[in-house]
Amino acid sequence: MNHYLKQYNRMIEKAVAKRGQPDRYNTQRISGLIQHHIIPQYLGGSDDGTNIVYLTNQEHCEAHGLFAKANPDDNQAYFAWWRMVNVDGVIVSSEDYGTARNESIKRRLLLSEAQAKKADDMYRKGLTGREIAVEFECNEQAVRNAMQFYCNTQFKGIGKRNAKLDEVESTIAIAEYHEGKTLSQIGERLGCSATAVQYALEQAGVARRKGGRNGMPHTDATKKKIAVANVGRSFTGKTRLLMSANSHMKGRLPWENPSTTSNPNAMYVWQQLESIYGLWLSLECCGAAKLHKAAKDNFGITCSIRPFHTAIAIFKDKNKLATVIIEQQSIGWWSKQP
Repeated sequence: MNHYLKQYNRMIEKAVAKRGQPDRYNTQRISGLIQHHIIPQYLGGSDDGTNIVYLTNQEHCEAHGLFAKANPDDNQAYFAWWRMVNVDGVIVSSEDYGTARNESIKRRLLLSEAQAKKADDMYRKGLTGREIAVEFECNEQAVRNAMQFYCNTQFKGIGKRNAKLDEVESTIAIAEYHEGKTLSQIGERLGCSATAVQYALEQAGVARRKGGRNGMPHTDATKKKIAVANVGRSFTGKTRLLMSANSHMKGRLPWENPSTTSNPNAMYVWQQLESIYGLWLSLECCGAAKLHKAAKDNFGITCSIRPFHTAIAIFKDKNKLATVIIEQQSIGWWSKQP
């Protein structure tokens, strides 16, 4: 038995001696305490009271940390620990926070460290993100994540088009800009993006020309015209697939979104998802606005409506809902299904 497992067992024994155990796992909450499965459900742990212990949020996080360290090959243990680290009010050391974060990220990456280093070499030889992704049979975002994590590379995704201009290219860009050419025209001439040209001009202290759209904000009148022109339009299916494949949230759970973990009110929505699901069913699968109002009246939830849109999308997709339930059961946010 390793050192971390001994610490984990001692913590459980102290909690049992201090607070006892329920007959079975249930959704009832004792103020300030949460029910924790001593042996996780995904490892065959039962809902019998002998496998349940009452812990505070702080103890719950520490317990998951000890269990993860005691089982270094268990990916689910590290995912659960990372979720506990982000629970509002929990205090962890910078070392433990970094370990939980890095291990959780690493275990979700599609590329290994060796593959990431190979991808980094390919990128430095001039290959584009799309070409590298084809080589490893994954999407560009997976390549980006692995290279940033293992090689600390600020991956641009499409190679030279987003690269910084060298001294000669900057001189050409400045001269052509003064001749009246647009940033896009200069970028096409130099084989880079308009953003790269704009950055080079800013570094050289070149003032932007007045008028035109290139590098200048739209006027209010133009913004209104654009808004009117786009009424009723939506992204194509191809665009939606590309957005989904390159989303920073791909492979993450809704409550792992950084903007959610930093918002206690939004986190509370996901902690009470089982109750919200029951409320949604009782309201005959209503829309987000109605569910948002009902959750405020019934549970005192005061966050924005956005998490409810995401929640309803999960409720409507049986496969997604099943996955979310399993994940929530592992951290005690959803009771075991009968």
